[in-house]
Amino acid sequence: MSQKNLKRFGVSALLSAIFAISAVAETTPVSCTVQPCGEFVVPEGTPEELLQLIRQKSGGGIDVPQRGNEEEVAAYVRLFREIKAIAEQGLTRQPISEMRRELLQQKAWAFAEIADYEPDIRPEYEAFVREVEGNPNDREAAIQIRGRYLEFLGDQFSRTALIYKEELNEAEFRNHRKSVLEFLDKKEAEPFIQLLGLHIVSLSLKVSDQTKDRAIAVETAGAVKKLFENADKDYNRRMAYRPEAILNKHWVFEDGLKVTGIQPDGTEFDLASLKGKAVLVILWDNRQVPFQRGRTELEVILPHISELYEKYHSKGFEIVDICIDTRIRGPVECNMGEFSAADIERQREISARGPEDIDWEKKIQTLPWSIHLLPQKNVETGRPAIMEQYDLFGDHQFLLAPDGKVIVSKMGGTYNEEIVKKRVSGLTWEPGKMPQPWEDRFSTLEFEEALEKLFP
Repeated sequence: MSQKNLKRFGVSALLSAIFAISAVAETTPVSCTVQPCGEFVVPEGTPEELLQLIRQKSGGGIDVPQRGNEEEVAAYVRLFREIKAIAEQGLTRQPISEMRRELLQQKAWAFAEIADYEPDIRPEYEAFVREVEGNPNDREAAIQIRGRYLEFLGDQFSRTALIYKEELNEAEFRNHRKSVLEFLDKKEAEPFIQLLGLHIVSLSLKVSDQTKDRAIAVETAGAVKKLFENADKDYNRRMAYRPEAILNKHWVFEDGLKVTGIQPDGTEFDLASLKGKAVLVILWDNRQVPFQRGRTELEVILPHISELYEKYHSKGFEIVDICIDTRIRGPVECNMGEFSAADIERQREISARGPEDIDWEKKIQTLPWSIHLLPQKNVETGRPAIMEQYDLFGDHQFLLAPDGKVIVSKMGGTYNEEIVKKRVSGLTWEPGKMPQPWEDRFSTLEFEEALEKLFP
């Protein structure tokens, strides 16, 4: 949906906003499939006054209703039907170009929100998009409105797959992909490349999983990659790695993890050399984790993975850590970009750690295992190749079985709720909160359980 950044507030405030109208003129009945709907007043006024009224109605934030709550949904749809009607009223007043553009965008926004709950209005929404595109004077607004319309359609696919757990229609997806790629091929549509392009890559993986045909995802990622490579903006060109990285991350459980790097003595290392052993790969950053009382993620899990190493190393278990810190400097650099001395000092102050704590070679001397890597980098971006290869951000851990297949992949600090509940009793669980009392080892229990199965 568009304008997702709106602050949310309660339904009572939403209901109040519906009736907060000034400059009343005429009453227009409105039909809708969500009941109760009723009638509302469409005010008179200049385009500027009508725009201001719309801003007042949406400026405080609009609460997205819970699906299934008929009262909330009815209030939500009613408000956006009112916004749509006010925008239409403003458009009849022949506003100047800037106001016309905003009124068109407000009407498009209202269409998207209504259509999310009332599918019957979708043909009217699409007709409106085409009408705007057909007016050469509305070209700038047309790009924004078409982009948001395609975003809306993409959201419907996501809801089908993620919320309703239903299969995507392959033919419908291919048509959607075609529309998105044709739209993104326009230079004016470049601001939508990341939003729409990466979304169809993710959707293509769902279709590929359904059909057991990777070609659909590979074709989609290749097409989106070209769009990034041909983009005008440097920040978009730098994202050209992501379409294929999203595929690699999704398929890592089937294809295994490919890692190469440089060890402290300068020798090269290839993870493939450890095939036949269980391997825990740890990507670590020296930054503190705010909710972990000033410790880094590696410091949080270190006691527990050290125990696992001591217990299973003799049976064929190895640990490989890879430094991904953006600030560490030294004889062998571990940084993802170029930072000035002031940048480094400022980051040190933020993390409240001294220079001795941002020394990679000193840090690894305290670790009980022996394989430590500085990753190969993307020369253009300066980021570790593994981060771009698998679309990773921040601390991450992978556990590989002896056959090289990934059996656990998790972000640093996360935990498997099912495993924690199974292995630890007496905890208090509240929605959206970590179990209490919290123990650091909870984030390593997935590894513990998997290793017990590998080495019974």
